[in-house]
Amino acid sequence: MRLPEGWTLEPLGGVSGIRAGVGFPERLQGRREGPIPVFKVGDISKAWLSGNRFLDAAQHYLTDQDVATLRAATFAGGSTVFAKIGAALHLNRRAVLANPSLVDNNVFAVTPGEAVDDLFLYYFMCTQRLGELSRGGVVPSLRQSDVAGVHLPLAPLPEQRRVVAKIEELFSHLDAGVAALERAEAKLKRYRASVLKSAVEGKLTDEWRDSFQESNWRSVGEAIISIEQGWSPRCESDPAPDHSTWGVIKTTAVQHLSFEERENKTLPVSLRPRPELELKVGDILVTRAGPRSRVGVACLVRHTRPRLILCDKVYRLRVRPETILPEFLEIVLNAPPVLEAVERLKSGISDSGVNLTQQRFCEVRLPIPHTDAQRSVVSSVGSLLVAAGRSTSDVCLSRDRAAALRRSILKRAFEGRLVPQDPTDEPASVLLERIHAARATKTPKNARARRNPTQPALDLR
Repeated sequence: MRLPEGWTLEPLGGVSGIRAGVGFPERLQGRREGPIPVFKVGDISKAWLSGNRFLDAAQHYLTDQDVATLRAATFAGGSTVFAKIGAALHLNRRAVLANPSLVDNNVFAVTPGEAVDDLFLYYFMCTQRLGELSRGGVVPSLRQSDVAGVHLPLAPLPEQRRVVAKIEELFSHLDAGVAALERAEAKLKRYRASVLKSAVEGKLTDEWRDSFQESNWRSVGEAIISIEQGWSPRCESDPAPDHSTWGVIKTTAVQHLSFEERENKTLPVSLRPRPELELKVGDILVTRAGPRSRVGVACLVRHTRPRLILCDKVYRLRVRPETILPEFLEIVLNAPPVLEAVERLKSGISDSGVNLTQQRFCEVRLPIPHTDAQRSVVSSVGSLLVAAGRSTSDVCLSRDRAAALRRSILKRAFEGRLVPQDPTDEPASVLLERIHAARATKTPKNARARRNPTQPALDLR
């Protein structure tokens, strides 16, 4: 990459301090106030998802004595923090410490040196897919040297601040647009819920309204021929590349009223497929285990590529055709009254992992009117939701465009193409030389001789 005049390409380890957090004993957790906040990976994710780049209020606080006991040093405010281990690595979420703080040992903190603006560093780290540098098998992890070796395109310090100001100006416009899209999405969600609620109450078809009385409500078990769960072997991470390759669906293949066949993992050639678990058109799929918000999600398989296998965390239902239409069952399983009933049957110690047993699910009661009434409801719901579906697709497309534009802005920023250069700015290389020279005059010769040669020559914090 050709850098503009006055820029230089520097390894992060040479222009910032990089270290992991400290072990956080359980006995010290849970204090809700104190002078020193402690942040975990979950705090970073929460800030990222809320659109807040700064970490300020924490779930845990320590006293100065606690910190002395841990022999820990706080990280300076302005440090960029991110996960260093586990699945969170690949989510690429970042945050900035608002004040001097501690982070736990699953987090890396990069503290900018004198030549680097805090937010310039933060936005640069947002462009880096550090998960691709991770090591290890079952649990991926980053080493300090992995992060230290990443090269930062370093602009003159005044230009860094102009770049940050421009990024934030452009992002504020994007944020306003995304907020409007989220409001539209929420309205569409409420509209769909209203239509589905009316469907199970018989309000969409006057001719058959009496068929939806409580006397015609029956259990799921009475409406189906079979219910089974699939198989979840250790698979390759990529989806099956073509129709001749077997794949196992992920739970994310099952969305409300929608089956996403691309959400699958390739079955290794060393494993024999199970054709009896291959998905077929007409199957009803219901997620049975996972985070609370993802359990009880139901869809009908209207079309699917061959050689897709049901996974263990999803139920497959096959209906009694003389009793219920698969299209009607999909509607009622997504209607608010039935979703509320399913919600009450979920079991688990925390919202991050709950289950829905076959026995409990089969006891859920549904309106099962005459099949002619079901056809009428299916037709009415389809007509009412087709426009909402187009609007939802438009919203999703706009969100994707906003995300792509955000990435484009950051790319231009670190190529030196977002703001004009000012020839009067001190070049970044000159500033670094001046900082090195100032630090060298303050470092005794015997201290320089004792320095570990494997460590960076200078920590510019």
